[in-house]
Amino acid sequence: MIIKSKDLPKALVEVSIELSVEDMKPYLEKAARKISENKSIPGFRPGKASVEAVKQHVGDMILWQEAGEIAVYAGIKEAVEKENLKTIGQPKVEVEKLAPGNPFVFTATFSKVPEVELPDYSKMRVKRKKTEITDEQVDESIEELRKMRRSEVLVDRKSEDGDKLEISLTVTVGGRKVDDMQKGGVVIGEGRFIPGFEDELIGLAKGDKKEFDLNFPKDYHESNLAGKKARFAIEVFDVYELSLPEVNDDFAENVAKVRTVDDLKKQIRQNLETEASRQGEIRLENEIIEKITNSSTFGEIPELLVTTETRKMLSDMEQQVSQQGMTLDQYLERIGKTQSEIMLDMTPQALNRVKAGLVLREIMNKRGINAKKEELDSQIEMLKNMYQHQPDMQKHFSTPQYREYLESTLLSRKVYEHLKEVMVDGEGDETSDDGNRAKDDSEDSKAKDEKTEKSKS
Repeated sequence: MIIKSKDLPKALVEVSIELSVEDMKPYLEKAARKISENKSIPGFRPGKASVEAVKQHVGDMILWQEAGEIAVYAGIKEAVEKENLKTIGQPKVEVEKLAPGNPFVFTATFSKVPEVELPDYSKMRVKRKKTEITDEQVDESIEELRKMRRSEVLVDRKSEDGDKLEISLTVTVGGRKVDDMQKGGVVIGEGRFIPGFEDELIGLAKGDKKEFDLNFPKDYHESNLAGKKARFAIEVFDVYELSLPEVNDDFAENVAKVRTVDDLKKQIRQNLETEASRQGEIRLENEIIEKITNSSTFGEIPELLVTTETRKMLSDMEQQVSQQGMTLDQYLERIGKTQSEIMLDMTPQALNRVKAGLVLREIMNKRGINAKKEELDSQIEMLKNMYQHQPDMQKHFSTPQYREYLESTLLSRKVYEHLKEVMVDGEGDETSDDGNRAKDDSEDSKAKDEKTEKSKS
């Protein structure tokens, strides 16, 4: 394997990798096994076909393309180790030459790891807030369960508060259509629409049409609509009278397989406490990393890292809007922005995410935090057992890419566990930043760092 690397502007490094025909042989064998696992090769069991047999069955080029994909991952890993490159994130790969019987040549462009100077976070304090579940929250959950099991009776009368209406809805702002719902259900009094909207539905019957004006709230989540006057045009298709089930022991057994209403309330309280605890830990970790990141200094951060993170955020947005029955283009049209504009809006948050990732990485390296092979093997084996009847998931868990993802997740978890030990005050603990505990933690942290450095040397 021939490896050449060179520095590029914007904190990038390009690595050119050339694998000879001889170098490609083990990857061609792996490719042959992989192809024959999914494609029947006459005379061979699945995954056991020879290179020549696969080549004759699917052709040289398909075999080499499959081998190239395998070789890229292995070649990049070897190049990073041999060149002692300090990189971060996924590289941008470009194939320069891939032809049967010839050397395989490709380039990989990496982001360099920026220098990060951490603060003495052992002197920083974050408080874990105790979350108590109230009786009102339990009652609200029971009410939601009642609504999920409500009965709907079609009625031939004018609508009243509490009824459900099937309507079509068109919303225009300044003559431009911003929403067009062909048919949907609205329960009068639930407050799921902007203030005043549901009040306009009272007294309407099947077949009625109505137009009215309302202002979007000034703090509306879609900033292009916030505070603006809109025209709402609706048509009523049906009116339903809703009836909620009585909360009794039968209700408790039906919704949660428990014997009594008291048992149901206990179960709901436990579920709410578990979820509140989970959300509390997420908030705590966000506060910890934000505190450290804001007090850290960074070298030049590669533009590619920020762009990659922005594209991840855009992909997340696309998934979220698809759950609401819209495409990303439809959503962008609705809020009056282009994809470039929304990505620009996301850039500051993407930069903060990149910085947070760099901080976690720096702490991990300084503390000597690692994920043992046995830990990863155990996690993967557990997942395979959970999905033992799903062959696609089994293969997914066996890929090097998933192992890398799992390792990254496990390392992050260990870093956060360390940070919580050092930085988090208990509930109601008012220890000051310059108190004795901070001093003790600082000395303890330095001692651990010295121990880690000695073990490395």
